[in-house]
Amino acid sequence: MSVTIRKKLLINFGLILAIMVLAFAFNMITTWRERSTRAADINAMELSQSAGAARFQITQSRFALSNYLLTGDKSEIERLRTLQNGLVEILDRKSVV
Repeated sequence: MSVTIRKKLLINFGLILAIMVLAFAFNMITTWRERSTRAADINAMELSQSAGAARFQITQSRFALSNYLLTGDKSEIERLRTLQNGLVEILDRKSVV
C-alpha cells in the first residue's frame, strides 16, 4: 500500500490541527484554574484584612473598658459602645460576603 503525497499532507495537517485543538483546551483549562486561584487569593486577603480590623477593634474595646474601669469616665463607655458597634459591622460585613 503506497501513500501518496496528498494523503501524507492531509494526515500531517490533521495531526497539526489536533495538536492545536489540544493546546487550546489545555490553555483554557489552565486559564480557568488561574482565575479560580486568583479569586480564592482575593477572598483570603479580604478575610485576613477583616480579621485584622476585628482584632484591632477588640483591642481598642479592651483599652476603653480598662480605662472606664480605672477612671469611671462616661466618655469611655460611649467609646466602648461605638467600638462594639464597629466590630459588629465588620463581622456582619464579612458574614454576608
